[in-house]
Amino acid sequence: MSATPESRKKAVRTAALISAGAAILCAAAGFPYFAGYPFSESAGQELVWKQDLAIMTQIPAGTFRMGDRWHDNTVSETGDFYIDKYQVTNTRFAQYLNSAGASGKAVDSYSGPLEPAFSSHTVKGKTVFEVVRGFEDYPVLGASWNDADAYCRWAGKRLPSEAEWEKACLGGTENPVTFGSPSSAMDISWGRPAGTGGTCGPDVFCDRARPAGSRPPNRTGIYDMTSGALEWTADGYRMRVSKFPPVPDSADKTIKGGSFLTEARTRRCSTRFPVAQTSTAQDQGFRCVADRPGGA
Repeated sequence: MSATPESRKKAVRTAALISAGAAILCAAAGFPYFAGYPFSESAGQELVWKQDLAIMTQIPAGTFRMGDRWHDNTVSETGDFYIDKYQVTNTRFAQYLNSAGASGKAVDSYSGPLEPAFSSHTVKGKTVFEVVRGFEDYPVLGASWNDADAYCRWAGKRLPSEAEWEKACLGGTENPVTFGSPSSAMDISWGRPAGTGGTCGPDVFCDRARPAGSRPPNRTGIYDMTSGALEWTADGYRMRVSKFPPVPDSADKTIKGGSFLTEARTRRCSTRFPVAQTSTAQDQGFRCVADRPGGA
C-alpha cells in the first residue's frame, strides 16, 4: 500500500522526535550526534547511458554529513549527478577493451587478472577480449585506477569524487552500512563475517565475487556499494576528510566501500583506503558518474 501525504508527514514527525531523543542521549553520554542533511530517500530519475548501456540513477544536489560520524567528518556538498546503478561488469569492460582496440587506441593500461573472467585471441593482428561464460555479469576485478579512469572517459563519463560516491552510498541516511545496524552488513554484502576472526564458514559466501546486483540495493536503488568490489574514486587520498580539502592529483587514490575479501565491520560508506593508482588487486572495481544526461 502506497504512503499517503498524511502518513508521510507522520513518519517525518516521528523521525524528528527519534532524532531529537538520540541527540539528547548522545549528549548526556558525551558522544557526538549529527542530525544529518538528508536528501530525498527515493531514487531520482533513471536513464540508460548510450555509450555503455549502463543504467544510471540521479542523485540530487545538496549537503550531507561525510565521513566517520565519531571522529572524522565534515559537511560536504555536491551538485546534481548521475551514478551507475551497478558496478562496471566484465561484459561492459570487454566492450571497452575491444572498442578502444578497434579504434587504434592502445589498451595497454589494463594489467589486471584476465583469468578466469576473460579470454583473448588475435584477429587480424588485434587482440579481441571475450568474457568467459558465466562471468558476464560479474564486476570487473583487478582494474587499476588508470583502467577505471580510461573506461569512464571512453564512456563519456568520469570517476566519482569521494564525496559523490559516499553520498550515493548513504542513500539519504547516515547509517554507516545503509541498511540497519553494522551487524546486518552480511545481509547486504558479500565478505568475511564479523566475530569469527574473519574466517569463511561453510554457509558464508565470501572470498569470491558474485554477480553485480546479487544483494538488495540501498534506498536510492543503487547496488553493491559496500560489497562485491572496492571502488575507485577520482580523488587523491587525504588523511582526514575533516581537515584537508580533496586532493586532485596524487599517486595514491582513494578507494571506497567494501569487497568480498573485507570483514563486515569495514563494509561502510565511510570506509576509505589509500591505494596506488597502478594497483591491480583482485577485489578492486569501479563505477562511473556523469554530471548531466548528455550521453543518455
